[in-house]
Amino acid sequence: MDNFFSSINLFRHMHNNNFAACGTVRKNSVHFPKILKVDKKLDWDTLSRVVVDNVLAVLWMDNSSVTMLTTIHEITCIIDDYNHHMGKVDIADQLRSIMPSNYQ
Repeated sequence: MDNFFSSINLFRHMHNNNFAACGTVRKNSVHFPKILKVDKKLDWDTLSRVVVDNVLAVLWMDNSSVTMLTTIHEITCIIDDYNHHMGKVDIADQLRSIMPSNYQ
């Protein structure tokens, strides 16, 4: 899920209704744990996590900080999925932009 839509409240609601959810999240999202809102540069591959209402909130240092939420992953698996699927939303948006408007 794209970070525009991600929030602890949404992921908790989806989890409570038996829907899986995973995606990046903005650090200023409501209820995102303050302890994971780090502005300073951390060592590469630093990994921190907090569970809030059955939602795993993650801070991972890649080239810059990456913040994520998930209801379906263990801590290490979310990084693998992120690396594998990163950019898929951008590709979908690009493909959608070239489709005729009657197909959107």
